[in-house]
Amino acid sequence: MHYEDLKSYKLGDKIYPNIINIGWLDKGIDFNQGDMIQKLTDKLFKLTMLDLDQKLIKNEFGHYVYMHPNNIIMHDMHMRGSPFECPLCGKKIDLIDEYGRVMTLGRNEMHIPAVDGEYSFDFSTLFYHYIKPLS
Repeated sequence: MHYEDLKSYKLGDKIYPNIINIGWLDKGIDFNQGDMIQKLTDKLFKLTMLDLDQKLIKNEFGHYVYMHPNNIIMHDMHMRGSPFECPLCGKKIDLIDEYGRVMTLGRNEMHIPAVDGEYSFDFSTLFYHYIKPLS
């Protein structure tokens, strides 16, 4: 599923101008590639694995979402079909943390607030797989 980087998040006909899409890749769509700083990769791994520690709450739209104390929101993606496969390699991607807990990437998306709190950035949990391909 592809959404253009730095464009407003859209769900159905509703546009959320303060939620910005990043890293939504798909086959046939060109994207930049290169080396990634290990510290950033490690941080993204920790953020992605937060899904295993989220608290379930009901948001203002009546949907149940998982909330992390640092205002990082993770929720099930609104999509048809199986969100459990990478659109680039076609594989189901599981991450395993140091406790042996498994998280399947691609079933959730994340909203992380900008430093100023004015915007948040939205991306699939597959984002980690895109920057650090798994063997």
